[in-house]
Amino acid sequence: MELTSLELSLLMDEFNRLEDGHVQKVYQRGNELTLEVYIPGEGKERLVIGTDRAFLSKYKRDNPMRPPGFCMELRKHLGSIDSIRQIGFDRILEIESGDTRLICEVFGKGNFVLTKEDKIIGALRQQEWSDRSILTGEKYQYPEPASDPRDNDIWELMDGELVRTLAADLNLGGVYAEEICHRVEIDKNRDITDLEADEQNRVEKEVGNILNAELDPMLYMEDDKPVRAAPFPLERYSENKFEEKESFSEALDEYYYRRKKAEKMEKKKEKFQEKKEGLEKKKQQQERKKHGLKKSSEQNRKKAELIYENY
Repeated sequence: MELTSLELSLLMDEFNRLEDGHVQKVYQRGNELTLEVYIPGEGKERLVIGTDRAFLSKYKRDNPMRPPGFCMELRKHLGSIDSIRQIGFDRILEIESGDTRLICEVFGKGNFVLTKEDKIIGALRQQEWSDRSILTGEKYQYPEPASDPRDNDIWELMDGELVRTLAADLNLGGVYAEEICHRVEIDKNRDITDLEADEQNRVEKEVGNILNAELDPMLYMEDDKPVRAAPFPLERYSENKFEEKESFSEALDEYYYRRKKAEKMEKKKEKFQEKKEGLEKKKQQQERKKHGLKKSSEQNRKKAELIYENY
């Protein structure tokens, strides 16, 4: 599950609580960070940021004994959190600490970039494109801003098939594009130029409903395994079992924690099955050996009897 621009915008009310907090510890597990932030008068919060996710977590994770170099850079430079914000309607989360910024690009392969006075002093990975680059020592450049359906006439932004243009041109992502098509009961592959006036009105209304929906976080389940965390009810998952959560972060936290736990259990089962199959194979080999020895023993007994009879 990849975090969408809409979902990141809805998480900002939760993340804003971290402002004026102090980063006490930073941990890195591959492409995922945990920032432990002490908030005066409230206590500690864990902000988990991955290259496709961001949420507050109650769960402690297993961290490497020796932190990677980039993690050490973050520990050195991050202190008091002066501000935390989403850049436009992009999947970019920016944490400002004095003259240092941690810029989290939560899209594509994702990246974490540490800057000081706008110069890059560290990054999870060095990258280069035709229009910008992330290289130590260079000035950080934001990617081309994505469309923001909250501040624009959506029909000026949209072009092509309904579901594709909702997902890409309005920057809503596939899940919410599919949800809108489901709610308005219009074939998602229809071209928007073919829509009647009343169909356009229904689409526009549902886009507004999605963008302005009240938070009512859900964790949708299938066969006791989480399949989607959502900030509000989704009709496409109406047949699924669900759990209501206090916050969207809690829904995301449970989604990732339970799936990780299920993956670990699955690996244990696979190892157990492999071991069981190995033991069964060994048992079969021993049974064949036992049968061969028994047969050999019988033949030798008969030979011994013949020898004795002719003695």
